Amino acid sequence: MEARNKGDNLLVIRETKMNADSQKYKTEINIKDRMPVLIMDGGIQLLMRQLIVNNFWGDFEYYTINVYGKVLRGVITVKKERKKVRIFYRSFTDVIVVKNLKYFNDVVEESSETYFTSNGKIVLHFWPRYNYLLHAIRSPPKPKERILPKLELMWKTDNCFLNIIKKRRNLLWRMP
Repeated sequence: MEARNKGDNLLVIRETKMNADSQKYKTEINIKDRMPVLIMDGGIQLLMRQLIVNNFWGDFEYYTINVYGKVLRGVITVKKERKKVRIFYRSFTDVIVVKNLKYFNDVVEESSETYFTSNGKIVLHFWPRYNYLLHAIRSPPKPKERILPKLELMWKTDNCFLNIIKKRRNLLWRMP
């Protein structure tokens, strides 16, 4: 995707190639009196991760073109407050919730929520409209093998038994 500034408008061109077929999509976005805009061609998860790691929060606007040439305006909302979340078999503290809304003609086309740890790892990503989970961060924990201490060393941990052994040792080692 390529973007060029034309005065108050931004000209965005995207070319898609499938085998020998090639299609170009063009659009103009009016950026007059707008906050700085991000132009994205994929990598939205990476943008979210960078916002989290660098402690940005608030609303961030971006534009993208989907595979069919439709221009979508997206808004990423990074919440400042941290949450404690239990997902499946694990509890996470200090989870950051990031909401991503994509609009076409000011109508929400797609929405998703992503839960991040503070170092930018994805805990969970899902689309509420479709009730579909992308992934969780880890597989279930494996059961730990219990290691029993050696029986000949058990007497060292029991104080009563240790005192008895010390007394007997003194009795046996005495010389007449």
